[in-house]
Amino acid sequence: MIIPDLPAPSTTARLSMVACEHCAKRLTADEYVEVTVPDSGYLHPDDRDQDGRRVTYACSTEHAEALVERGTRAWVDEQLWARRVQRVSAYWRTHRMTLDQFARRAGLTSAQLDRALRWRMGARADSAQRS
Repeated sequence: MIIPDLPAPSTTARLSMVACEHCAKRLTADEYVEVTVPDSGYLHPDDRDQDGRRVTYACSTEHAEALVERGTRAWVDEQLWARRVQRVSAYWRTHRMTLDQFARRAGLTSAQLDRALRWRMGARADSAQRS
């Protein structure tokens, strides 16, 4: 039995892991453009200051610009705030705090917390009506 030589695992992984988010073209390590896009539904796992900014890949600067434009058009402040509320909710379940303390822990003002909750309830009502 003859076993053909296979490319090094790192080469295979790089070829299959990256695709242009705009057109889905598969990209090699030397073909892609890394781009940070606005995404109001994205929470950074480690740094709250990077919430709403997601790193992705494009096959060209034109597609990178299109991704940034799409993210900017789709941006909803309340969506980002609602996601931050969701992040803090796990902590809130085990620690006593006021709503103002909760808002501060989420990095929000009281008014932003109110708008986030109203937006979230509206989003749930809309999805229930579609069902």
